[in-house]
Amino acid sequence: MLIIQAHYSPNLYGMSDAAAIFLILLIVFFCLFVVLIWIWAIVDILRSRFDSDTTKLIWIILVIFLPLLGTILYWIVGRGQRQAS
Repeated sequence: MLIIQAHYSPNLYGMSDAAAIFLILLIVFFCLFVVLIWIWAIVDILRSRFDSDTTKLIWIILVIFLPLLGTILYWIVGRGQRQAS
């Protein structure tokens, strides 16, 4: 006679199912937030006027090729380099 026993196997790191789902949703929402801020930075660069086109091009390249670092640097440094409307 073959007896199959069901046993509880915790998820990765011993989390419950609810905690694992919550963690996954938290990561998804964080990634979505980062992508939206990245897109917002690109749109802001393209719509803004800078002292030179070279400055605008450098910011676009920086934000596209180094998304997280470039976006953070643009929001801290780059927005101050725009021309006043």
